[in-house]
Amino acid sequence: PATPAVTIAMFHTLFNLLGVLLMVPLAGGMLRLLSSRFRSREEEIARPRHLDANSLAVPDLALRALRLELGRTQSFAVTALTASTRTPPDEPWIERQAGALDALGPAIAAYVRKLSVASLPPALVEALAHSLRTLQYQQSAVGAARQACNLGTVLGPPSEPELVAAADAFRQAAANLAASADASQTDFNAVRVEQLLLDTENRYQALKEALLLQGAHARLDINTMQEWLRLASLQRRAAEQVAKGARMLAVLDGDLLPHQVEDGPDTDNDGNGEPARVAG
Repeated sequence: PATPAVTIAMFHTLFNLLGVLLMVPLAGGMLRLLSSRFRSREEEIARPRHLDANSLAVPDLALRALRLELGRTQSFAVTALTASTRTPPDEPWIERQAGALDALGPAIAAYVRKLSVASLPPALVEALAHSLRTLQYQQSAVGAARQACNLGTVLGPPSEPELVAAADAFRQAAANLAASADASQTDFNAVRVEQLLLDTENRYQALKEALLLQGAHARLDINTMQEWLRLASLQRRAAEQVAKGARMLAVLDGDLLPHQVEDGPDTDNDGNGEPARVAG
């Protein structure tokens, strides 16, 4: 005969099995309900925080909301550039920034389109154009950082001492530029960004010359040299586009005039990189 302990154990087992059987048909619906109420950190970051539809009725408020959102996307571009300068490149971190920008880009472009439908004074129309250009620079920077990460992961660190020193100096200059180009920081200064961009360019030219010398003296095979040149060019492009995004934000803030922002071509002087397009 079953003892009381066995009876209780069997009762609990049957009760648990019954509970599982009852939950099976409800599991899908509960999962969808909970998923709609709780978001991952990545999903939360990728959602617009400032683009309130109610602000569209007041263009000045809408433009301010747009500027705040572009400050967030600038931080994505800055972080992606920083991650691409690490050894080895921080691919997961770059992909997070790229994913967030890929999600926010169309939302920002759609917000601009809705705002542009209204009859706006010329100054606000110009500000909208600057906003779209800022987004374009940021997307281009993240795209270049992404490509640089992929190539840098394949190449690994340089082994020649001359290249190690030149590559480290260039990466550090780009990282310094990234740190200064976050327009959300209280000490943001567009003039400082320009100074660090010039330093980055000088370090790039020094690295380029070191690579060409290594190739000319057969210390580096031509294909490897070309890949290193392409990597440096992609990182340089990412740095330039981050700096341009910072300058355009300074224009939106009234700290720079539009004519003070020199706009270059979409591809760099070495022919690497792809023209940027605003998602939307």
